Amino acid sequence: MLHSHSNFGTAIQGIGGGGIINLSGIVIADLVSLAERGVYQGIMALTWAFACGIGPPIASDSLIVKISSSLR
Repeated sequence: MLHSHSNFGTAIQGIGGGGIINLSGIVIADLVSLAERGVYQGIMALTWAFACGIGPPIASDSLIVKISSSLR
């Protein structure tokens, strides 16, 4: 039962993450001129790549600390 709830949560998280990426692209396209749009989209892509690269190690480290402290 727990596994199906985990999959459902992951699906919701994926849909939300995809929506945030699309929405930021739409906002940039609406507010920034065509000449500067590539720079802003590059900054957004760099930010997203950094978050995807640094977020999981930080989250897994805090999860490991929480689990190991609860086992003591």
